[in-house]
Amino acid sequence: MAVKIERANHKTKHFAALAAAMRDDDRREALAMLGMGGAPALFLSMYCSREMYTAETDDGTPLCAWGVCTANGLNLIWFIASRDIEQHKRELLTLTRGEFSALLEKYGRLENLVDARSKKSLRFIKWLGFTINPEPLAAGVNGEDLYHFYKEVGPCVQ
Repeated sequence: MAVKIERANHKTKHFAALAAAMRDDDRREALAMLGMGGAPALFLSMYCSREMYTAETDDGTPLCAWGVCTANGLNLIWFIASRDIEQHKRELLTLTRGEFSALLEKYGRLENLVDARSKKSLRFIKWLGFTINPEPLAAGVNGEDLYHFYKEVGPCVQ
């Protein structure tokens, strides 16, 4: 089954289905970072985004969504996945790397926090080439450890 990426908008039909099928790690991270469940966190991310994307199978099953929210001069990158992502992770890894590179070129710097307990998210962030600060911050709603991560466009070498 093929995977396709589409630019999304606030009316994209897949967000409700993605919220219902969200990975447990993403639900737990939403509680730690925002003090809210997975569906409200997804919709908040969706509504604050300057741009966002979804990946789905050719039969329309949503696999993940990501976007960039700009707040207080920061470009906050987010990524939320469904439980079905594992069945398509190799293809998604190939597709999303280019998508994240394009966002980096456009915004210059991307950053956010990630739940320290989410090993798969941390591996994905590293694979994308982000720098993860080595010391977690006790910045969660209930003092959960979160890592700050970032990536920025380097200076051009001539």
